[in-house]
Amino acid sequence: MSDALSNDDKTPRSVEMLDNVRNSLRDWQGCHARLVEYVGSHSTLTIRLFREGTSENLHIICIGCKYIGSPHGVNSTTLRVERHSTNSGVYFLLLDERNEIKIQCGSIVTSPNVEPLFNIPPKHSPSES
Repeated sequence: MSDALSNDDKTPRSVEMLDNVRNSLRDWQGCHARLVEYVGSHSTLTIRLFREGTSENLHIICIGCKYIGSPHGVNSTTLRVERHSTNSGVYFLLLDERNEIKIQCGSIVTSPNVEPLFNIPPKHSPSES
């Protein structure tokens, strides 16, 4: 199941979806994040969240991107989403200030466990060798 945020949906359902996306992100705090795809013709950015020691992942798809400011990848993300209203409509910000991530878009979709699924081995500390 995926959770979506759309600037076309100004109903209470939009608020519920915002809560669902926020809950999805809350479950992934402290994970790795990588920019995995940008489709220029649709202004769509896909970010893959993943953890070491598991094959689970969460894709965040930002649709109708107006601004993308981010490193290619970070090792400990604290992403959050905000909804903003202006005279010209609604937009969403995906933010992680510590890692200098700021993405402005018209819609956000989250999708768990997108293929390919692969296990990221945990890093071992020198004392474990």
